[in-house]
Amino acid sequence: MKALSTILIGAGLALACCGPCLAGEEELAPGYNACMEKAYGDDVETRECMRKAHAYWDRKLNENYRAAKESCSSKACAKKLLEAERAWLKWRDLMAELLYESHGGGSMNIAKSICFEAEATKLQAQKLARLTGEE
Repeated sequence: MKALSTILIGAGLALACCGPCLAGEEELAPGYNACMEKAYGDDVETRECMRKAHAYWDRKLNENYRAAKESCSSKACAKKLLEAERAWLKWRDLMAELLYESHGGGSMNIAKSICFEAEATKLQAQKLARLTGEE
């Protein structure tokens, strides 16, 4: 039963979080859709497009984290922000591992994992931007 629930969680996350990555409904990052069109279904090139999108949002995440930290008016605020960000990073990484391992690995699950990391990082970067009133 535990294995089934893990598979269902993984499948749900893959559909909820990675549908836009794989379907290209909304551009994940600047240049992402063009990259995916050029990849034309090639697994290696598709994963590279996802990695580039993740790298883009990782840079934004770091920029927005620094801005949020600077906007903290106290050491307690900065400490809570650091704790929250570390917890979020751990959650994101564990969920990406779960997505990969939930169906026994394989190239499709690599893509799901990378896509999840990119999408989750995008959302977190946007949340941090809201802390400072930027978007």
